[in-house]
Amino acid sequence: MHSYIFKKIINSPLSAAETKGTILWISHADKKPPHIGISVNGNYYSWKAKGLDFGVKTSVLQKSIDLLQLPSVQVLLSFSLSEERVKSIFEGVKDTHSGINCYSPIKKILELNENLTYIYSMLDYLEEQGSFTEVYGQYLPENYTGLLNYTTKEIENRINTLRNV
Repeated sequence: MHSYIFKKIINSPLSAAETKGTILWISHADKKPPHIGISVNGNYYSWKAKGLDFGVKTSVLQKSIDLLQLPSVQVLLSFSLSEERVKSIFEGVKDTHSGINCYSPIKKILELNENLTYIYSMLDYLEEQGSFTEVYGQYLPENYTGLLNYTTKEIENRINTLRNV
């Protein structure tokens, strides 16, 4: 069962010019749960079970996506964010053992309501606000339409599995 269905996905990587905006990067887009990070001005930030991706160039991220053929979706946002704000929030979530997950800093950066508990609820909200400009996808399974439904327990299990790899 899907928890969020994208209306249109452009089956292509982003151009270098497009990566200069504000972008949500959803990797493992076909898994329960997916992973999310954000880029601003061509620099990518992401909380991971074993640490942070902090200011990674999006060109490096794209090379990893291509190398691993990682099913991913990029959501271009219609608004800009201060990279200093993004850096500051990610610097505050370095602890990987306090119940946070990859969505926690994104939620804080976007100043989202606490009841938007999952990535799919955030996407619903942002879409309602008209905050998407384009959605791109790469290496997605045939007939892919959106994010699968997942639970808090599945998030916790995934984090624990990744910590033990």
